[in-house]
Parts: sequence; C-alpha cells; structure tokens
Amino acid sequence: MKLRSYRPLASILALLFSTPLHSAVMVDMALPGSQATIVWSSLGRTNVGMVPAAGTGAVAVQAPGYQAGAGLYSYSTDYSATVTQASIFNVHTVIFQADLAPNPDFPLPFSGGPLLSFNGGTQNLAASYFQILGTESRMTSFGPQTYSGAAWQWDLSGLGETINSVSVRQPFSVHTTVAGLRIDSGSSFVQMIPEPSSALLASLAAVALACRRRR
Repeated sequence: MKLRSYRPLASILALLFSTPLHSAVMVDMALPGSQATIVWSSLGRTNVGMVPAAGTGAVAVQAPGYQAGAGLYSYSTDYSATVTQASIFNVHTVIFQADLAPNPDFPLPFSGGPLLSFNGGTQNLAASYFQILGTESRMTSFGPQTYSGAAWQWDLSGLGETINSVSVRQPFSVHTTVAGLRIDSGSSFVQMIPEPSSALLASLAAVALACRRRR
C-alpha cells in the first residue's frame, strides 16, 4: 500500500505566508478610457528596493521611516512616503490607496492626507475625495492589528494642463505600519471614491477605541 506523503508544518506555513494576505483592503479600480496602475503589495524589508508587484513606478520613504518586517514604519516620529508614476496619456484623475495599520492616537487621514504634484512640479494639491474602503484584522509580531484600506481621489480634469507624470506624498504618524500602496491614473474623471457615510465613521471610531484598549 502506498503511503501518502505530507509536507512538514513549517513548509506549509511558509507557503501560506508567502502569499500576500492583505489585498482585501486595496480595491481594483476600473477607470474609463486609458489607465495606468502600480501596486506595491509588500513593502517589508524582504522587498529590497520596494519593487512593485504590478506596473512601473517608484516609492521612496523619507527618514525616519524605514522598511520593517511588516512594511514601512517609524518608531521615533512621523514620516512620509512618496509615490511617482508616469503615463503616456493626459491624466485627468488619480486614485491613491494605502494598506496600513494606523496609530489609533491620530486621526486618519493624518496631517491633512496626501498631496499630489505633477510634471515634476510642487503643486501640492489636496485630494478631492477620501474614503476608508475596508478593514481587516491580521496577526503580527505585535499581536492582532487592525489594517485599513484608505483611498483618495483627485479630479484634475479642470486644470487645463497636459499631465503626463504625477507624484503623491503621503504623511504617516509615528507607529503606523504601511503594508502596501497603489496608484491608478486615468485619462477621464469619474468619481470612484464615495463620500464617507456616518455608519462607516462610527464603525471606524469603534475600531480605534478597541485598538486603544488593546494597547
């Protein structure tokens, strides 16, 4: 009789955790017209150079932020990350998403949220829309943490500019972990980020209170 062979438990766990487990809070955006997308599904120290999982672009973290085990992090003070993207079409809208475990002692979005500049300039435009698209609990080396998918959208269609490159600078509070980032640029503007609902804001307040109690 032929005996079945089983993988050792360590091998099975390694296989499971080699697959990104945090894609649920970042959402695929189907924009009308032309679209360019970059996804960083892992920003931990194992992703040397912070290479995107899809698309072509760059992300840079500003000191004192650094690549920790679970993603970008700072234990000393606030930090930021900047994402850059080029396109072959005239950009009329940009959607930026962050998969992060925010410090519950600070509001989200932190410090006014991300600012967008284009064509190598320093326009520093605030987003037109903001929403939390989802939350989930993950087990980390610090215990269970609540991760949120935050999304911002810009309407650039009325600027009268030909935009072929954008950069988004996102501030993060101290003790905020950033596991993933995503940026979508489109040639036509359609509002994809809904307005925050009172029910969602109440649920986020409950999540923040639970995080504070755990800490």
